[in-house]
Amino acid sequence: AAFAKASGIDPNARLVAEAAEHRRTGRWAKAESAYREILRADPTAVKIMRELGVVLSHTRRFEESIMVLKRAVELSPTFAAAWTDLSIAFQMLDRYEEALDCALSAVNLVPDQTRALMVLGESYFQIGKIDKAISTYEKGLKIEPDNVPLLSAMGIAFRISGRQQDAIRCYETCISKMPSLGEAYYNLANLKT
Repeated sequence: AAFAKASGIDPNARLVAEAAEHRRTGRWAKAESAYREILRADPTAVKIMRELGVVLSHTRRFEESIMVLKRAVELSPTFAAAWTDLSIAFQMLDRYEEALDCALSAVNLVPDQTRALMVLGESYFQIGKIDKAISTYEKGLKIEPDNVPLLSAMGIAFRISGRQQDAIRCYETCISKMPSLGEAYYNLANLKT
């Protein structure tokens, strides 16, 4: 490790790569272990905190995920991806007002990032602000018109708000872009019955 440090080689690079591979392949316990080891060596590594928070969310340990992600945004308040993941963790615990605050922080930092806009739209939807959810999804679709998850979410919001024709248009567009999306067929069939 001393040689690696002196030569400019990141001693955690191997561990970071291993953790990323474990995460990519769904080996959550091994990913968690590797990320925690990295954080023991560098407790201010906010990108690693975010990765650990995501792993904890995938294993449905949302309270732990929130603690880790909160620490990441405390250390790096402009870390939009961590704000987005923190919002998702709050949503999973039905803590929608907190989710909304985090999603707003993310979108304020990266207003053209469709993932952050999707999470913000979901937050608005969950607190019953359907029109704000729709306008947020529309902003995302202006940036990325082929984003099927945004189209699907907007279709649901249109359906809830009574705008059936707009919902149908969203679901049909989803199907044309991703014919294997069963959810779109299901939602469309329920609208037409």
